[in-house]
Amino acid sequence: MKEPRIDNGINMETGECVQGCCDGDTSGKQSKPHCKLSGTDGNAFAIIGKVSKTLEREGQPDKAKEFRDKAFKSKSYDEVLQLCFEYVDVE
Repeated sequence: MKEPRIDNGINMETGECVQGCCDGDTSGKQSKPHCKLSGTDGNAFAIIGKVSKTLEREGQPDKAKEFRDKAFKSKSYDEVLQLCFEYVDVE
């Protein structure tokens, strides 16, 4: 039997979390990665880049693209910040 491909604790065939990536949650839902935004340039583009890179680094490239697409369609800076909280745990 072929071993499933595991990337950053996620079974890439089923999308389920394995190896503790869900902080002990066994529901199969992936936890949001932590992203430190304090000290980051307040420019919306810098924030979008930081959140996007965090998602990609944590093995969530589809979420990173989805975040960028929504962020660039946002109508205000506040809307971008609210979107950040949906995708990452902001520090």
